[in-house]
Amino acid sequence: MKYIFLKLFIIIAIVIIGCGVHVTEEKTVYIPEKISVEIPKLLIEPSDQQNNYYKRSKQEKIFVEPEGFNSEGYKHLNDNLYLLDAIINDIKFHIYLENTVMPKIQFLCKDTPLNQVCTLPANSVELNVSENLVTVYDTFYPDELRIDENIVGKTIPFGKIEFVKYDKNQIYQFAMNVNLTEIERRLYAKEYIFEEDELKNFIQNVQWSEDNQTVFSSLSNSFKGEKDTYPWTIHYQNEPNSAENMHIFHRESSTAPQILSSTYNFDLKTKYDENKTTTFALNDIYERFLYNQPYQYALSSYGQANKFIGFERYSLTQFDDEYGDTKHREDEIFDLNGTSIARTYCSQSSYRYEGYEAETCELSDPKTWYIDTKDESLFEPFKQIEFNELQITKGNLTNGEYFLMASDFNSTNPTAQDVLKERVGSFVVIEEKRQGAIYDKTFINKLNSLQILYANYNENLKVPLEQRDTKLFKVIKGENRPILTLYP
Repeated sequence: MKYIFLKLFIIIAIVIIGCGVHVTEEKTVYIPEKISVEIPKLLIEPSDQQNNYYKRSKQEKIFVEPEGFNSEGYKHLNDNLYLLDAIINDIKFHIYLENTVMPKIQFLCKDTPLNQVCTLPANSVELNVSENLVTVYDTFYPDELRIDENIVGKTIPFGKIEFVKYDKNQIYQFAMNVNLTEIERRLYAKEYIFEEDELKNFIQNVQWSEDNQTVFSSLSNSFKGEKDTYPWTIHYQNEPNSAENMHIFHRESSTAPQILSSTYNFDLKTKYDENKTTTFALNDIYERFLYNQPYQYALSSYGQANKFIGFERYSLTQFDDEYGDTKHREDEIFDLNGTSIARTYCSQSSYRYEGYEAETCELSDPKTWYIDTKDESLFEPFKQIEFNELQITKGNLTNGEYFLMASDFNSTNPTAQDVLKERVGSFVVIEEKRQGAIYDKTFINKLNSLQILYANYNENLKVPLEQRDTKLFKVIKGENRPILTLYP
């Protein structure tokens, strides 16, 4: 009998101890793969017909179109989104690399308390360049850089890594900052990479919620000659049974041989409806000086796309110090292949010459615009668009992006999700140029009562996690505040 009780006691003890080990064992957390809203194909893959659109005759035209005119709005939108799609791909691939070492990172950081940063010095964790990694790489980049075959089967050290777990009261429960510079320098075949001293750093930051529905990711890759660069940043939030939302921002400024400055922000929202209705908004400023020839423009664009059709309204200013600026506005409808179906538009230039004849359209009056179809009912969707270009003057503004909020918005210390959800407009600034729009007509007569928030978080990303300012936005007040009006 004693033997039976002793045997039973041992079995129970083993079960209790086994259960105890199971309870305390912590499951590895991985970075979510879903970090963005899928960009509709018709916005990034124009057809051959779209590329040749401006070569064909237009028998259906009501007004005579100025010879040689190109639809700049769709072209700029397409160029920007093609680049954004590539950047999203880059971030996803580097998340894959980081996920291969997440078990090791969390093992090394297992004794770090909640809300405290675990810092792993360079060379603490290594990337195993396996055949499987090469296969995964080829799925991300089928026609691009090749991985150096001499590095396959070997390891490359990660640089400094920061990892933190937050409590459930935070927007994000996990954050990681990773220096990937050495990996970028050694992973690819030599004929595909810059000289070693050309790449200054390559750093990725990811923050995500426990349910993987809210993700912030950024990628910074600065090179020699760049004087001021903000990381690519992506805010992603999934609202189950409602919609997916994404906000992207980037700014860069480089020196010779190609002097380049650009900044833009982009919003994309896709509803979980039958037609996968997508709404997008873009503000863009671009300046390039190549062989002393300037090419500069500022653009605001807004539109929708679904499984069947897309439409876009945009306003573009092309700057020319020698011949004067040109402003162009357009409403355009395009099909699934990005092929233009119908357009109505107007351009006005400040350039004057002998024999000049004034334009027969007025930018402020769409009824006078050129139109290339007799079926004006095609433009009915534009009546629902609440998009107006802003004229932003005076004030003392730092380069970056700004958000317009209602006067009763609580701006004490808002989250990025609060601002992106409640914003009624936005604009970007680079040097003396400003470009933006308002997306809610109820505030058109209240522009200068709106709060203006500057996005601090883009600057914070250059700072280690443990040193970052938790205040993501700064309210612009007093003499720093610009005057907001609508372009006529």
